[in-house]
Formats: sequence, C-alpha cells, structure tokens
Amino acid sequence: MFIISDKGINESLKIIDKLEKGILTCYEAGTETMDYYMYKNKVDFIDWFGDYDDWSCTIEEFTRALLGKKKFLEMPRDINSYLEIEINDL
Repeated sequence: MFIISDKGINESLKIIDKLEKGILTCYEAGTETMDYYMYKNKVDFIDWFGDYDDWSCTIEEFTRALLGKKKFLEMPRDINSYLEIEINDL
C-alpha cells in the first residue's frame, strides 16, 4: 500500500486499529524504495538501497503523521496553505 492518497491513509488507519485490537500482529507494505512493517507498538522502515539508515517510530507517531497528511490533503490548494503537526519532541 502506498500512503499518498486519502484512501491509502484511511486503509492504514484501519490496519492500525486491527493491530491495536490484536486482530493483526504485523502488517508489511512497501513503496518504490523501502518496506515498512507496522506492529502494535511501532513501525519499522527498511531502505532497500542502503541510501538511508533503517528507522522506526512509535505507532502513535506514525498515526499522527498519517492524520496530519490527511488534514493536509483536505486543505485548499493554495501556496499560502500551512499545516504543522507535532509528531514527537525532536
């Protein structure tokens, strides 16, 4: 699943709900350059080509990022549109 559209985001949120309820233990997906593995508590990102270090975040951070992307997609298309989402304390 490629999370770029509202539909993809909604599907990802449904998968996260299934992970949190214990219906799924892991969900694997990928893009053109990486795989990612969603678990109940975290998401692991694995770069295929070694251009970036493998990385992980909490499922809460990933969910916040998805919800932020969803809000961004709902915003009017305007050069002055602005959205800031706090994902973690970095």
